[in-house]
Amino acid sequence: MSGPEAITKVSCRSLQGGSFLEATATLIVEKELKILLDETLLAVASLTPGMEREFVVGYLFSQGFIEGIDQVQSISISPQEAHVNLLVPAPRPEGLNYRIVSGGGRMAFAEARSPVIESGLSLNREVIF
Repeated sequence: MSGPEAITKVSCRSLQGGSFLEATATLIVEKELKILLDETLLAVASLTPGMEREFVVGYLFSQGFIEGIDQVQSISISPQEAHVNLLVPAPRPEGLNYRIVSGGGRMAFAEARSPVIESGLSLNREVIF
């Protein structure tokens, strides 16, 4: 997934030789794309813009919603949503949605919010740097 919409340049400050200097940084852009399967929200993906149609078909295939492209009746992509209609509806648990993150993982959640994770982990900056 690449292209001009996948990157942006921003003004920032850079630490060089113990001083902050004005700089420009190039950042990779991520956007959220809602995937609606037969008009029902299936997942929200965080992805780099470009090749959304291929991403959606690959996701449906890898997660077992389809066995091949011939099961897809139509796909419509807008900037915020992908609408997919299948020839035969795919079974899925009621009320379960997925958050697809850029690290390749998947998190299922049944509520509108992600679960709170509590941890006693503490790192000082020397460990991070």
